[in-house]
Amino acid sequence: MLAPTLLSGFGLQLCNQGIYSWEQARNYCRTFFTDLVAIQNKEEIGYLNATLPFHKQYYWIGIRKQNSVWTWVGTNKALTKEAENWAKGEPNNRRSNQDCVEIYIKRQQEAGKWNDEPCHKRKTALCYKASCQASTCRPHGECVEVIESYRCECHPGFEGDECDTGECLAGSAGGQGAPKDSPSVQCPTLNPKGARMTCSHPFGDFRYNSTCDFVCPEGFERRGAGTLQCLASRQWSAETPTCAAVACPELAAPKSGQVNCSHPHGASAFSSTCDFSCQEGFEVTGSERLWCTAGGAWSGPSPVRCSGAPEHGQMNCSHLYGSFTFTSTCAFSCQPGFELKGSQSRVCMAMRTWTGDTPRCRGTVGAHTSALVVAGVVLSGTLLALLAKRLSDRGTETPPAARARLGWGLSDRVVTETQGGWADGKGLEM
Repeated sequence: MLAPTLLSGFGLQLCNQGIYSWEQARNYCRTFFTDLVAIQNKEEIGYLNATLPFHKQYYWIGIRKQNSVWTWVGTNKALTKEAENWAKGEPNNRRSNQDCVEIYIKRQQEAGKWNDEPCHKRKTALCYKASCQASTCRPHGECVEVIESYRCECHPGFEGDECDTGECLAGSAGGQGAPKDSPSVQCPTLNPKGARMTCSHPFGDFRYNSTCDFVCPEGFERRGAGTLQCLASRQWSAETPTCAAVACPELAAPKSGQVNCSHPHGASAFSSTCDFSCQEGFEVTGSERLWCTAGGAWSGPSPVRCSGAPEHGQMNCSHLYGSFTFTSTCAFSCQPGFELKGSQSRVCMAMRTWTGDTPRCRGTVGAHTSALVVAGVVLSGTLLALLAKRLSDRGTETPPAARARLGWGLSDRVVTETQGGWADGKGLEM
């Protein structure tokens, strides 16, 4: 009986005693070594294909279908898509009983690739002797077999060859003799500009798994993520957010006017203020000052305009070189009942000023008096008509004295009737 051959540098044991079914091969490996070989990467596949001798039955490896999932039996972990190394057209599960896996060693085509096979077929057992021990990389990592050795895959927040690099937090139980159970991974300190930051540090300031939330003040909006987390890579989960002032629509200077703005947080942004003025002869229509609010809108209607016609008046202009430019002439007039105060005509001069004084339309005293007289006449006529109707409804004759006091120029023959008409068919004379 031949002894198993040890493949140096990999911890592999090649059974030269015969060929086995997959279950027999695994039992043999687990009895004398660790298990059927588990392959981690392409480097190991290349090593196996270069080192192992050719066998026409090829070799069993430690993958088997369990509950319809291809699984590494040594670790009981599912085969990932990235780790698959199937030959072309495999696995094909021919006859629905191919639940075990062989590896092609020194095959003319697709050497090193895998093929699914029925588990009862007999092949050479390919075993390995583990470098990982029960305590290796524990308790903060997982041990992974590699050529000639092993490597530790550390849990998040821990590092070092054995995943034992950690740090005891100040005041932790046990003092200096306490185990290093706190992650050593630390992210850069955060200093957000303009944002209010609130953080939670389960393992120390800005260490692994620290989280920070960011809120911007009124009138500002956040640019970037609202929450950052310190990752095992020593980096934050996103860039540090910033706060930018809310922007309002840009304002333009009114025609025949100017606008002067102040922008403490950027052009047309929150807290910006704009003052409007008009050239001589024009007046601001709307608010003379607007400011950008936290909602991104100006405090009043826009655009602001400059109006040349006075209130209750009209303006007629002629322009030789363009609207309201040198030599432009404007004539002003007022609506009935209003009197023009100021210049009736103004001319735009070379110094960009207007001749004369700003025109205004003022209400006249006569206009107000006339309006009151008309209103009094209408009201008196209405009262007289109502009184006549009342007397008519009673069917009585209005005494002459009463008619005289009311100022009626009526004949004594005129009497009211119950139907509300006049007996002589004539109307009232006032």
